[in-house]
This record gives sequence, structure tokens and C-alpha cells, in this order.
Amino acid sequence: MSVERHLRACFAIALAVAALACAAPALPRAEETAAARRLGRVVVAPLNLGLRAPPELRGSEARVWNELLRYLRAQDRSLSVVDERDAEALWSDAVALLEQAGAPIEPRAAASRFARLLAEHAEYDVVVLPSLVVRRARVGGSQASWDGTRRPLPVRSPVPRGPVGDTELHGVTFHGYAGSVAAASLHVAVVGSDGEPLYEGLAGLDVIQELTRGAGARGAAEWTLAPRSDAFADASGLRQGVERAFARRVATIR
Repeated sequence: MSVERHLRACFAIALAVAALACAAPALPRAEETAAARRLGRVVVAPLNLGLRAPPELRGSEARVWNELLRYLRAQDRSLSVVDERDAEALWSDAVALLEQAGAPIEPRAAASRFARLLAEHAEYDVVVLPSLVVRRARVGGSQASWDGTRRPLPVRSPVPRGPVGDTELHGVTFHGYAGSVAAASLHVAVVGSDGEPLYEGLAGLDVIQELTRGAGARGAAEWTLAPRSDAFADASGLRQGVERAFARRVATIR
């Protein structure tokens, strides 16, 4: 199907833009942030539109999505979400149009073209494009730091600790682990209906690895990094991360 025919088909179904239920629980008005001050009629795109979610974060999208909508609802703005299939179709059309024009295929250009295509089928002021990404968190002692966030380093030690000297293993001292761990962050891009980039923010949500102490060769204790099974369980920490993403502006992601 050509881009033009596909756009006509999308227009016929009006993108199935669905307004959020009016019965949503009332929340206290959130403190306005750099991004919130720009929000008018808001449309929210699906998580990781045009960007495949990292395997480590699959299964956690619903918790992040719910907190994101809670935050945006608390701004007392008109809020709608775009049907996932329609959003993916429009994103594909945006990329195709960039290719036809010989323009570089990069996320910001695609987001701008997506916003303009969306404006042909829905009235809105800004579209929010959220993405979950994996980042490296620096560890110092018992704290992990990344993207404006600090969280305790999760430690699981099924093997009882021995004397202090036994904890002085490779990469680990009695005072903590020195190195880095994998962590999740939320990236948000806010684009106007005219395709103008208005805001880009990035903030850490939670550490997704834990330090595990087990029995190594010859019974010696050793530390390894393993995926966390309880990442994103702290709702308050997740909420803080979502709010910070709309207040912590970044120019580029490194």
C-alpha cells in the first residue's frame, strides 16, 4: 500500500484516538515542571514507538505506562492516547516520507514528521512520546546513580557472610560494590502538532540488576550480577522517576 493510500485509510478510522475514562481517580494537581507548563491538549503515543523495548524491560511496561498516565492526568489537561496499531502505521509512514525525501532516518526527525501526520487526523497541542531505555548506573558503596536518580544497590546474599576478610572479593569490598549495574530510565519527547520539538527529558526509574553472593569454586564466596525479579516494585520511586523525566531536560542522550 502506498503512503498516500495508507494515510487515507488512517484518516477513515480517525486513528482510533481514545479519550481516557472520565472515571479515573482524582489526583492532586502536580507541581508544574518545564514540560508540564507547555502542555495543552495532550496526546500520548505508545511506549517505545519506533524503538524496540530492551528485552530486560519487557513485562514492566504496564507499570511505567500507568504511572506516566497518572502524572499527565494530574496536570489537569485534556488527555488522549493513540491506538497502538494506528501509531505504528503512522510512524512507518513518517519514516517512509523521510526516506522518499532523502532525509536522515533519525528519531527526532521521525518524531517531528509523526506529529505532523497525526495532526491531520486528530486535534491536539502536543504529543508525548515515551520510551523505556536501559542505562548504566555508576555504583559507589551501596548506592547506584544514573540520569539524575539514586537508588540503593540491591543485594541478595543467600550464602551467610563470613569474616570481614571474606567480603574482600573481586570487585567487592566490605564497604560496597565498585563498578556499574544495569538500570532503567524513562525518556520523554514532547513535540508540538506542527512538528516542533518542545522538550526532551530523561530520568532514572529503577535498578534492574542485583548483586548476588553465592558459592563459587571450592566453596569460596563470590559476587555476581543477576537480573532483578522485583524491579519497579517501588511505586513511589517509579512515580518520582516519571515526574523527574518531565523536569530534567537533556539535549542529547550519551
